[in-house]
Amino acid sequence: MNDLKAQGVEVLSTSTNGRDGTIAFDATKQDGIAIAKEIESLSKGCTAVISCIGSIGTPNDDAINAATGWAAKGAKAAGVKRFVYISVAPEVKEFAEGIDFLKDYMKGKTFSQDSIESNFPGGSHVLIEP
Repeated sequence: MNDLKAQGVEVLSTSTNGRDGTIAFDATKQDGIAIAKEIESLSKGCTAVISCIGSIGTPNDDAINAATGWAAKGAKAAGVKRFVYISVAPEVKEFAEGIDFLKDYMKGKTFSQDSIESNFPGGSHVLIEP
């Protein structure tokens, strides 16, 4: 974040607790509609949103991993033109099928990816699939 700012790029960043000059944003404390509204408000005037929201192995995996899908809806409503998402590799999706531990994780990731693809069609989104 500081490297981008040093190059003159305006950056707004969130974290669950507002550490290091970020804006506090905890996806476990609100429903999808509230997430979309908050991201819409935060992203007004932004040209792109990069989402790294995610968790694995928590009781909230579905909701946390689905938060990016709601964020995409909010960003679209704010007029954002590009959306970047740290998703999951197709090989991981295939491997995860039938593994109970990963069910909620994959459900949330799938919702988010589908939402991004419908709100930011064609070349207006980038899915990073590590």
